[in-house]
Amino acid sequence: MLSDIQRTKSRVLVVDDGDDNRMLLSMILETADYEVQTAEDGPTALEMVRRDPPDLILLDVMMPGMDGYEVCARLKADDASRAIPVIFVTALSESEAETRSFELGAADFVTKPISMTVLLARVKTHLALYAQRRSLEGMFRDVIEFAPDAFVLTNSQGVITQINARAEELFGYPRSELLGQPVEMLVPQRLRAGHQAHREDYAHKTHRLKMGSGLKCLRKDGTEFPADINLSPLQTNRGRLLMAVVRDVSERQRQEDELREAARYSRSLIEASLDPMVMISSHGMITDVNAAAERITGLGREQLIGSEAASKFTEPERLYQGFHRVVLEGQVTDYPMAIRHASGRVIQVMCNASAYRDGRGEIVGAFASARDVTESLRIQEKISASRQRLRDMAAQSEAMREKQRMHLAREVHDELGQVLTALRMDLSFIEKQTCADNPQLQSKVLAMKALVDRAIQGVRNVVVSLRPAALDMGLGLVAALEWLCSEFSERNGITCEFHAGQEVIEMSEARAVVLFRIVQESLTNVTRYAQASRVDVSMGQQDGTFWLEVRDNGKGFDPETVSKTSYGLLGMQERALALGGEVAVASAPGRGTSIRVTIALADDSTEKDS
Repeated sequence: MLSDIQRTKSRVLVVDDGDDNRMLLSMILETADYEVQTAEDGPTALEMVRRDPPDLILLDVMMPGMDGYEVCARLKADDASRAIPVIFVTALSESEAETRSFELGAADFVTKPISMTVLLARVKTHLALYAQRRSLEGMFRDVIEFAPDAFVLTNSQGVITQINARAEELFGYPRSELLGQPVEMLVPQRLRAGHQAHREDYAHKTHRLKMGSGLKCLRKDGTEFPADINLSPLQTNRGRLLMAVVRDVSERQRQEDELREAARYSRSLIEASLDPMVMISSHGMITDVNAAAERITGLGREQLIGSEAASKFTEPERLYQGFHRVVLEGQVTDYPMAIRHASGRVIQVMCNASAYRDGRGEIVGAFASARDVTESLRIQEKISASRQRLRDMAAQSEAMREKQRMHLAREVHDELGQVLTALRMDLSFIEKQTCADNPQLQSKVLAMKALVDRAIQGVRNVVVSLRPAALDMGLGLVAALEWLCSEFSERNGITCEFHAGQEVIEMSEARAVVLFRIVQESLTNVTRYAQASRVDVSMGQQDGTFWLEVRDNGKGFDPETVSKTSYGLLGMQERALALGGEVAVASAPGRGTSIRVTIALADDSTEKDS
């Protein structure tokens, strides 16, 4: 037996009890290059069809025993032969016979005497239609068989008539165990009664139906899974059938559950936050808020959502600027704003915002949070004011100490210095008057004069230390620093050079004294800790700023650790801050140290020198 692929000619089965008719029909068909088989009665024809189905059947109506009508009825009752086109060939011409033929499923009706042209035309037409139908059915079967969704076909009684490979895989049954079984076996026991009622109700409808998402189905092993099910009615030559397309949505449902859980978790975090949080669309409208946002604005959620975000701030333009930065940079941090409460109260906040993007990566809005910093700013202002008061008090205390030093220097110089000078003069007089003839007395007087000279030098040192003469004489900061560097070199044996620009720097005495003390403290530190062989003191001005630097080539230190514990450095910084300036310390182990003071050369005519 040749298969459909091997057979190149269409095969026609001629069924007629008359030898002449069979011969005539065979000759006509063979001249048209068809392969012809013949049968003289109905049972023989049915057996031949069962063994090797032909492509078309020419069937005589009037035959002894089993007539053509019964043969056609049996062919159409069998799934294997139902689709084979049958053309009745008969001498009967009554319309009743023709009608009965078509009711039984015949494809056409040809009357005797046979017209060769008519017969071949009709055979050719029905063979072409049959070939086309088989091709389409084959394609359709392949599409269904290898579809990613399960297909289950049932008749009007709910009996499974066909399934595809995905249905076998999804439900865990081989095809042989499902065919002929009620479709309810694929539904959990508790749902079967309801499923049967719905199926019977739908059996009378002609439209497509989606039964919903997440319906429960039952596998052979007893496990259940959620599924989307689409029902479609089919009208076929076997009667009305129902096609169910079943899609396992377990993974999708798991992802949806995870997404819902993540959304609930995110929402709980947002709502639990003490900071206000809002979602702002690209059009500047509020799309979502948390409870903290309701509290800080004094407005309910329904009043906030859908309103313009800028209207909730005292400076709407700043919000637009911040949103523009979010679009350009992706985020904004520590952005100061002020929220207007429904009561009229203004609340200072620090905002952070990041861009919110859709699935294509395009910015569709911004997610923003705000922190109430009103109390923090108030505390900072109090701390800043307190620090300023402390600095003012420290500056006043320093000024008072400087006045005391100046007073003490003058007192020592005027009182003690004059007494010592007078005492030395008296000793010189005694030496001239009485010691010429008394060598012992002269030796004693000379010793006393040496002690008085030491005392006078000590007084001078104390006076200079308390108040450099250059400052007292009004010679200015440059002269005072030149003297200080020279005195430092002479006293410590360390080279100390002073460098000043050519420009004239006008400065009040109060500022000059503070800067002098900073340099004096720096040189003291060099003596104690630096182990330096050279120090350079420089000063100048640039762009309205005065700068002064003390640089040594000593052993250096780590500023991060030393500057926090060095009272000398802290004292310099506080002195500079009192002048509205700052001190920068640059050092590293083995690389020396640089201390640089900078202050603005603003008009200080209002500063008090006292």
